[in-house]
Amino acid sequence: MDPPHDLPHRHEKLKRRREFILPINGSIREIAGRSFFAPLVSGEHVPLTPFRLFSFIFRLREAPFRQAISDGRRYSIKYRHSKTTIQRNQRLFTGLVETMGEVTHVAEDPAGRRFSIDLSEIRGGLSIGDSIAINGCCLTAIALSSAGAEFEAGPETLVRTNLGELRVGHQVNLERALRADSRLGGHIVQGHIDGVGTVRSRQQNGEWETIWFEVGELTKSLVPKGSIAIDGVSLTVCDVTNDAISVMLIPHTLSVTTLGRRSLGDRVNIETDILGKYIAKMMEASLPGWLERGREAAST
Repeated sequence: MDPPHDLPHRHEKLKRRREFILPINGSIREIAGRSFFAPLVSGEHVPLTPFRLFSFIFRLREAPFRQAISDGRRYSIKYRHSKTTIQRNQRLFTGLVETMGEVTHVAEDPAGRRFSIDLSEIRGGLSIGDSIAINGCCLTAIALSSAGAEFEAGPETLVRTNLGELRVGHQVNLERALRADSRLGGHIVQGHIDGVGTVRSRQQNGEWETIWFEVGELTKSLVPKGSIAIDGVSLTVCDVTNDAISVMLIPHTLSVTTLGRRSLGDRVNIETDILGKYIAKMMEASLPGWLERGREAAST
C-alpha cells in the first residue's frame, strides 16, 4: 500500500516538534530531545498552550536546558490577545556589586553620551550586547577593549540618573546580569532607576556607618526592613520619613562600593523594590473605590 501523500510533510512537522532552536551568545545552538514547543527560530516568541506551558516549566529542571539559558537571559510569561507566549526580556541583577570600575573616557554623542569604563576582573567573557549595571543603571556594551567596554546613555538616562555627572577617573559600581544558575543573594534589581537621591548625613557607628539619603516621593514605595538599591547596591532600609530613608553599611560594603566614598550632597541612583512599586500602584488604583464604598456604607 502506498504511503499517505502527506507523509513527508507529517515527518517534517514531527521532526520540528522534537527540537527547538535557541540563540546562545550570538550563535544558534540546537537543543535536541523531546519537546512540545513550536519551533523557536528567533528566540523571541513561542506560542503556548497550557500543556506546553507545563512542559516548559518541567523542562527548566533539565540540566541541558539550564545550561542553555545560563548566559543570563530571562524568560517571562506574557499574555496578549488571549495568546500566551514566552518572551525574552531584559536582564536582571541582584544588587551585589562585583567590582568597581574606573571611567577612562567620556564623549558627547548626538543621541546622548558615551562612556569607556575599565571593567577590571569582570571583562573576561563579556560580549558586545551584554548588559552591565553601572551604578545600578542597566547599560549595554556597544564596543570592547582589552580591559573594558564602551557604553552609551541616552537623554532619558542622563536626566534620571547620576551617570551624566561621570568624568574621567570616577569610580562606578559594576555588576553583570544574573545567570540562570546563580544565587539570588541580594534582591531582584531591574536596573531601571526610579530617581536620584542625595546624601543628607553620615554617622559613624564603630566600623559601621549609618547614612541618610533624601529621596523625596520615592518614600511612598519604601518601608522599614524593605529592600532598596542605591547606586546598584542592594541594601535594607532602616528608617523612613516623609522624604528620606536611612541605611546601615557594614565595613565590607563601605570598602568595595562607591558608597564608602560618597560625600554630603552627592547624588545617588535609587531603585525601589519592584514589589513595593506594584503594591503602591494597586493601592492607588483601588483606594478611590474603597473610599466610595465606605461612604455608601456610612450613608445607609
